Amino acid sequence: MRIVDPDKGLFTIGVVAEMLGLSQKQLRVYESKGVITPTRSGGNHRLYSQRDVERLTFIHYLASVEKVNLAGIRFIQKLMADLPQKQRERIILSAEEAVEKLTSMQREAYEENVLSEDASLDHDPVAMDMNDCNPNSKEESKPH
Repeated sequence: MRIVDPDKGLFTIGVVAEMLGLSQKQLRVYESKGVITPTRSGGNHRLYSQRDVERLTFIHYLASVEKVNLAGIRFIQKLMADLPQKQRERIILSAEEAVEKLTSMQREAYEENVLSEDASLDHDPVAMDMNDCNPNSKEESKPH
């Protein structure tokens, strides 16, 4: 069995955005601010490794759950680099669980919102006569 190198760029920006519930724009911001550096393909496309995805999960946790700004994220990354691998893995695993819970809650809220909007459209209390929308169908009021 061949094991994939965790640092090999495999995932495109769209795949990673979908995996983490982030926008591609946000991933580009993280790159421009120096908190993540994906590899580039021959065609200059961003390719994220499994390790990049783990880092992004942690970054997403810090930004979304703990409300840490990018400067704080960079500082925490420096501190984490000095920790033993096992300790880093435990911290990242906790962050992944928190992000999964957050993402699940966001999806549920979105679905509830969409369903409630659909229901309100189906039961619109104001029935509109299509002739009311056509200015040519209205008779002009004539003085008596």
